[in-house]
Amino acid sequence: FFSCCAASNKMSNPTTQLVNDMVESDAEFRKQFDRSDPNYHGGDSTAVPLGGQTVPKGMEAHADWKALPEAPTDAAETDYGPEYNRLMELRTFFGDLKKALSVLPVHVEAASKYSKKAATASTAEKAKLETETQEEDLKREKVVADIEVMLKGREGGVFDEMVPTIAELLKQSADAPTYDKEKYFDWATAMKRMQQQCFAEMKKLLQDIKEAKKKATAQ
Repeated sequence: FFSCCAASNKMSNPTTQLVNDMVESDAEFRKQFDRSDPNYHGGDSTAVPLGGQTVPKGMEAHADWKALPEAPTDAAETDYGPEYNRLMELRTFFGDLKKALSVLPVHVEAASKYSKKAATASTAEKAKLETETQEEDLKREKVVADIEVMLKGREGGVFDEMVPTIAELLKQSADAPTYDKEKYFDWATAMKRMQQQCFAEMKKLLQDIKEAKKKATAQ
């Protein structure tokens, strides 16, 4: 029995020794950076040259690198024609509109949360929560104003349905913080559908952009 234990210990010794060696090696490495240890490396007191006056060893021939001519910049972007540019602008518009529509519910939900907390809060907390509610509502109004500016003058095609639908949702956003759970869900879902429609339009436009580019290149 004892001989088996001894044999077992001998078999585990290599692993134990390896761990001990790793710990010792790590300790020796750390000593180099310990200022109180005799093995401290002492650091390098050489000042780092500034201003680009010093070049790496072996590159002395390029010491006057500042006098070298600047590399040519990329050529101007290729113009693929007015139709391509129109489609690109429209796709960017839907991307910006989608972002704005996604931000609006965030401020509505925050205003609703603070408002409901204020209704049952202590006098000290109530004033703070009411202020936070007002701040979120101001942010909501800012997003609404931005979206209204974006939609101004947009008509025809998909806009004939989207613009009035979004306009109604923007109007409802003022009262949305007071909605019950079910009514708020319906409003938020309608907002989500408008975001999805923006994404769908962007996807269609991407294909149209590729076609416009292909035609312009073939000419």
